[in-house]
Amino acid sequence: MISNYYFSSKNCGFYPSSLKSAYEASPEGWPDDGIPVSDDDYYALFAGQKKGQIITKDSEGRPSLSAPQALTREQFILIAQDILATKLAFAANAIFPMQDSVDLNIASESERLLLKAWKTYRVALNRLDISTAPDIPWPEIPA
Repeated sequence: MISNYYFSSKNCGFYPSSLKSAYEASPEGWPDDGIPVSDDDYYALFAGQKKGQIITKDSEGRPSLSAPQALTREQFILIAQDILATKLAFAANAIFPMQDSVDLNIASESERLLLKAWKTYRVALNRLDISTAPDIPWPEIPA
């Protein structure tokens, strides 16, 4: 059987056969435990993942689908903290150059308004109650 995809149970990942030579030339190399996966199985696995199932490996090391495990309250809070940190960093990166233009008195009116919107967004993020995760009313990112 010629397969377009291989599955590594060690890495729990898929490898397209069309990229085998590129993998072999890379430091990581082609997985030594790669097993062929039919196109039908490959697409079925990702269709299941799209519906919320998790791609994992069975007792024989073959890819399979399983139901997601429920997260604990603490896990939801940790995830929310990570999301919050990412959103705050994103806001800071948006604010810095606009703040510079305001500080240098070279900002346009639209830049001033956008800066205010980003700062309002950042304040809203800092006021969120993360303990309500996963039901957090995340503010909208400024346009």
